[in-house]
Amino acid sequence: MSPQRQLMISALALSGLVVGAFVVTGEEAQANHNTHFQAKNVFVISNPDDQPGAATLIRTNKGIAFRVYTSELEPGATTIWIVIFNKPQHCANGPGACRGPDLGNPDVQGSIVYGTGYIVGADGIANFQGGLQEGSPPAGIQVNVPAGTFNGLKNALKAEIHLVVRSHGATSDTGGAVNQLTTFENGCAVCADVQAVRFEAVE
Repeated sequence: MSPQRQLMISALALSGLVVGAFVVTGEEAQANHNTHFQAKNVFVISNPDDQPGAATLIRTNKGIAFRVYTSELEPGATTIWIVIFNKPQHCANGPGACRGPDLGNPDVQGSIVYGTGYIVGADGIANFQGGLQEGSPPAGIQVNVPAGTFNGLKNALKAEIHLVVRSHGATSDTGGAVNQLTTFENGCAVCADVQAVRFEAVE
């Protein structure tokens, strides 16, 4: 990615994401003093040194709100999945280093929950935003991927949160855009996790 393009992405990410963060959390920040703002680079899963975007995560006593601004995506249906490690101290490599296999450890109390979906255009740029309250995931939101990870978000401040960008292919593929934008596997010939961002627990 050229320096000019990287600078443009950084500027847009910082302006858009920070403004959005204050809009999301302004009233909650007055209601409680435990509001935490985090910002991290988005990385390409196959090449972590490639960082085509930025993301923010707002944590309160009640839940989380996120924004992800990224690029270098294939055109088509794309989703964000919230990967939650409620007890990161039980991850094999410790807090801040949780990985997919740790979801299989019941002591980690892992969960994967749908975040949002977006149709990426020919420029490969996307701006995602969403949120999740503490407690059981909302009815109708696909969870339990893989089997057994249905815990939801137990403590928004203490959980390690990963946001995963998942490609579902062109919207003309079998299943249509609705299936592609709202499910983990359905509606695409080949689904793939392409980018991610990690946020360590704040307490």
